[in-house]
Formats: sequence, C-alpha cells, structure tokens
Amino acid sequence: IILEKIETHASKDFQLDVSKDKLEAYLGLKITPSTEVEIIDSPPSNQVVIKGKIIKEEYPEISSQEIMGYLRQKNIINGIIEDAVLELTKTREGKRILIARGTPAQKGKNARLVPVKISKKEMEQAFNYIDSFAKGEIIAEKKYPVPGKNGKDVYGKISKAPPVNDINIVAGDGVVIMGNGRKVVAVKNGMPKIINKKYKAIVRILPQYILEGDIDKKTGNLKFEGDLIVTGNINDYFDVKVGNNLLVKGNIANSKIDALGSVLVKNNIIACNITAGLYVKRNIKKKLQKLVYKIENLLEAINEIIGEAASRIDYYEENYQIGRIVRILVDKKFKDIIPLIKEINSEQDDLPANLSEIFVETINMITGYKKLLKLKNVDVFIDLKEEIEEVITIEKDTINESNVYTNYMQKSRVNVSGDVIIKRGCYNSEIYAGNNIIVWGKKGFIKGGCYSAGNYIYVQEIGSQLSPIELNIERGFYAVKIIGTIIIKSKNDKYKIENKKNHIHLRVNDEGKIEESMMEPDMKEIKNLLKYDFIPPVKGGKK
Repeated sequence: IILEKIETHASKDFQLDVSKDKLEAYLGLKITPSTEVEIIDSPPSNQVVIKGKIIKEEYPEISSQEIMGYLRQKNIINGIIEDAVLELTKTREGKRILIARGTPAQKGKNARLVPVKISKKEMEQAFNYIDSFAKGEIIAEKKYPVPGKNGKDVYGKISKAPPVNDINIVAGDGVVIMGNGRKVVAVKNGMPKIINKKYKAIVRILPQYILEGDIDKKTGNLKFEGDLIVTGNINDYFDVKVGNNLLVKGNIANSKIDALGSVLVKNNIIACNITAGLYVKRNIKKKLQKLVYKIENLLEAINEIIGEAASRIDYYEENYQIGRIVRILVDKKFKDIIPLIKEINSEQDDLPANLSEIFVETINMITGYKKLLKLKNVDVFIDLKEEIEEVITIEKDTINESNVYTNYMQKSRVNVSGDVIIKRGCYNSEIYAGNNIIVWGKKGFIKGGCYSAGNYIYVQEIGSQLSPIELNIERGFYAVKIIGTIIIKSKNDKYKIENKKNHIHLRVNDEGKIEESMMEPDMKEIKNLLKYDFIPPVKGGKK
C-alpha cells in the first residue's frame, strides 16, 4: 500500500444577501486555505489507523479591491461600509457581515397649529387655573411644514419622501392672526378653542366658562381670563380672579374677588373683599402722580451727573458707581422720595394688586444706604415709574366700565371703577366707586360703614341711631330718608346732617362746595341700572 501526501487548494466564495427593502446588503465569505498533509508512519500491525499532519497551510489573500469589484459586479454601489470591507480583508473564518446600508426616505412634518401652554411658573400657586388667555396674549403658533428627505437604497435607486401638507389658519370670534400668519392672538379674554380639520385649523375664543354648582374645596380657588358664570355659591374662604365679568347666581361669603370686569351676585355678599375694574382713590392717585414726578427728576439728575463725568478726560466708566450717585442724591437733594414710597406702601389696602407687589419689591431693594450702594443701575426706579403710569392710564380708560351688582351686602370692602348697585340694602361696609353708589330697592338702606363715590350716592334710606356714617362725594348725594348722623364730604367742603330728614338732594358746585338742591334728580336711568342680568350664557360657553 502506497500512501502519498494529500494536498488541498485554496478557495474563497462570496455570498450576497439583500434585504427586501433593499436598504441593507450582507456579504458572506467562505474561505478554504491550501494545505499539505503528511502521513505519519505506523508500525506493522494487523489493524492500522492512518494518521496525518498538516505540514503547510496558506490562506488566500483578500483585497479591498476584490471585494469592491464583487459588489460592483452585483450593482451594490451605495452606502458601502468601509470598515466592514476592511474587516473582511482580515478574516480567516467564514463570516457574514453588513457590507452596505442605504438611506430610507425620511418623513417630513406637516404644518400644525400648536397651542401655547401656560408656564407653571406664571400660574399662581394659590389658584387652579382654568385654561384661558387675556386680550393681547398669543394663544397658538403655527409651525411651518418641514419637508422630508429622499432616500437611496444599496443599488443607488432614489426613493422619494412623502409630501407634506400646509395648514390654513382661520380666525374665529375673539382672535386675530398676526406675525405673517404665524401667531394667533386673543382680542377678547376667554378660553381658546381649536378645531382641526384636514388642511385648516379654526381658532376662536370662548368668552365664558360656566361652572355648574359651587366654588368650594372641590374646585379650590379659581382663575379664569374671561367671563366666569357660577350657577351656585362661592363658599367661605375660596377666592376668584377673572379677566372679565363674574356672575354668581347664589351667594358669596368670606371671599376675595378680583375682576377686571363687573361682579354680579344674584343674592348676597357677606364679609368679602371685591375689586372690579381699577379704581384708585383720589388721595392715593395724587401721591402716585407726585412720586412719578419725583422719580423723573431723580433720573434726570442721575443722567446729568453721568454725562458730566463722562465728558472728563480722566473718566473711566468702571470708576463711577450708580449706587453711590443714587445714595448722594436721595440723601441731599431728594430726601422725601424714599419716605413717599414707604408712605404709599403703608396703604396696601388701597393699592391695585400689581402696584402693591412692586412697591414691596422696591422697598426691599432701596431700604438702607448699604442696599442703595449695591445698585448697579436705576431699573428699580424706572420699573416703579412705568407701573404707576400704566395703572393711572388704565384707571382712566376703564372708569365706569366695571360695576358691582348684588341684592344685599354686609361687612364687605368693595373697590370698583364704575357703579355699585345694591337692591335691598348695605350694612357696615366700605365702598369706593369710581362712578355711583346706588341702593335703591323698595327698602334700600345703608347702615354703618364708609362710602366714597366719584359721582353720586343714591339711597332710599340711610343712617342709624348707633353710629354716624361718612360719605365722600364728587358730584352729589340723594336720599329719600335720613336717620341718625350723616357726615358728607366733598373736595373742599363738609356737610353734616344730624336730624331725621326726607328727600335730601345735595350737589357739589364747581368750587367743590356742597349745596342743597330743591329739585329731585331724574331717577329713570338709576332704576334701569337695577336690571343687571346682562351676562346671559352664550352659545359655545364652556362648562
């Protein structure tokens, strides 16, 4: 038996697999090395197992060019992975590897209208915020369509991205479209409603929110920018803020109400603090106007000092300190400006909410010479001046627009830019009205308290034997019946009534003096004001 050396020849075999979507190509490689095998001698035996050993083994070389050539031969021309090609050139074992990857077509984004979300930081923690916006606020923004990107498979064939759609914004009631068609802005207070259709979005403002039942521990304190209609009561110690009108079909008690519009309470108001519109008491307004004038002079003086210093040859900007300049001026020339700020701040109950806050902030920043020295700019004075001017302007524009209507009021404090109208009576309350105070039911009475009106006070019966009542008027006063002591003040006069009298009509003349008039005022208009059901639910009001 003759056994010879066994030889095998080297071989390599490529195998290509392409995914169904033609976006991935896998290359398999089977390698057989060339070998020489030598037979190992065995001693004589009746039974022999032939054994051999490899004496030489060589793997065939695989080049990148060879792999690339094979891929080109198979029309794989796109997305070839260079690292994978290099890895295959070094392999000694059969291997299957991702050799090419195409690019899928990427979908674009259709145009869409995105509602503006109210930042949690802007929300008042004490209030549950009913999703709503004030006039002038942006309620939604258009996001333009974003085109997709075409894809390409491993064979180099292009796949087109799906088309994207634009959207047409249709402005409904209470909104306008601004910013080249990108922004939807509220022109009324209320809740936004967006109706999305295939290629358009219809946006409008729902001016009312109807709350069925009471405001209580289930609802918490509420804030809404439009008209809020409460079919029940506002229970004890729950507060409400509205950007327009508030209609309560029941009672309110021990609550704080802040409305930019009118407040209508069908039944009774007990122990409440109510602000409707913006009314600033005359003495406070004078102090505010005086403060604005002094701040303007202070800022002018600061600018003059800085301008003079800057004109010097040896001037270096970093050498002057605003805080030092302010301290010197308020210490020498404007001694009364900080005391005036503190004096106004001490009358917090008579300040509008936004002014109340900025006065506290201002005092925290300027109280004490050390704090003045730390000032880097005069923004604290500019901000205070601008806030005061804005309040005075708004108060002037909104006078007589916001009213308070109720059946009965007791132990409450009311500040309103327009009229306060009470059907049955008012007991021990404090009322400041920019226009009239009217208590004109069949037995409409005022007993106890303090009342100020920018126009007239009309009442069926006023006074009691227990304590005097103080009234402040700017144009006049009329009462059918007076009981007890009434003190009536005008800008430049004081009038006292101590005995029972009927049909008293007083008028304030051009000099601010109070005069008796023998003529009764025309009460037709006053009686019409008692019909206060002027906020009916509107179609589309949100519940």
